[in-house]
Amino acid sequence: MSACENGPQYGYGKRFYDNVAHDVEKIYPLKSELKYNSNPDNEIKKDKINIIQASITGNVADSHVMVTISLVNNTKSPLAISKKLFPYKGKIADQIFSIQTECIRLDYLGPYVNFGMEYTYPDDFIIIKPGAMFNDTVFLDEYYHFLPGEHQYQIRMLDTPATFKSKSTHKEKEIIINSTPIFITVNSEKINKNIKSGY
Repeated sequence: MSACENGPQYGYGKRFYDNVAHDVEKIYPLKSELKYNSNPDNEIKKDKINIIQASITGNVADSHVMVTISLVNNTKSPLAISKKLFPYKGKIADQIFSIQTECIRLDYLGPYVNFGMEYTYPDDFIIIKPGAMFNDTVFLDEYYHFLPGEHQYQIRMLDTPATFKSKSTHKEKEIIINSTPIFITVNSEKINKNIKSGY
């Protein structure tokens, strides 16, 4: 079993929790609000919002845990996605993946970059033209520490908001990008353990 039905109960990766700095990484209990925020059922409600499904594939090779995200813009307008919320040129700028095993959620340890969420600075956004496909591959081991030993992990992208301009109303509308989970078995003794320090 690689995920928990009621959301993760524990975290792993960061060394500062419960207001204490720890010398080594340990499995620690998540506080109730963190458990809530990590539960997929508590994400964006999808019943009244347009949805685009992203494809996610993954494998372990050359000491890296790799995932590739593929997305086709099936709307009739360009799709704008903040770089804060989506992989770009092999890099991520925030916790955009859910990685779980046996009720344990891996903590995001990479850099946080304050890309804008409103389309004020075009360079902060990925633009996908109508009908076009966007692909990007990320080495997850550069952003997360995997548990010692061999474990099977459930990996998926968190729900990602994007915008497009309606041709009928000429107004910006929100669309949600989501993905179905994949499962990858990782032996942490055989993969990279160096976390990226910058974007």
